[in-house]
Amino acid sequence: MLLILGKADGITSTRVKVKDRVYWYFDQPDDEGGQQRKYVGFAEDPEISKRVKDFSRTKADYRIRRRLVSSLTRDGGLLAADRTSGLIVETLAAVGLFRLRAAPHRR
Repeated sequence: MLLILGKADGITSTRVKVKDRVYWYFDQPDDEGGQQRKYVGFAEDPEISKRVKDFSRTKADYRIRRRLVSSLTRDGGLLAADRTSGLIVETLAAVGLFRLRAAPHRR
């Protein structure tokens, strides 16, 4: 998922009707300024539609996080972590290092 998020900007999900069937595609910018279309699957397939919806939600969350970081670094004067440090912290968070746990109850 990490690699996908790094390339999430500009990717849009598109429903295309072809001969009475509807399909999902992801359109993303290519290096020449055009668009590259990648087939995802049948729009009628609930699993495929769920994946497209989940990707759209993840992409929106990613954009919100980028805006927040931009505000903190630009307006708040905070320093941004370099890419490698950010990837390390993100990986540690993904494996559960930063989970909050309730302290054991003592009597």
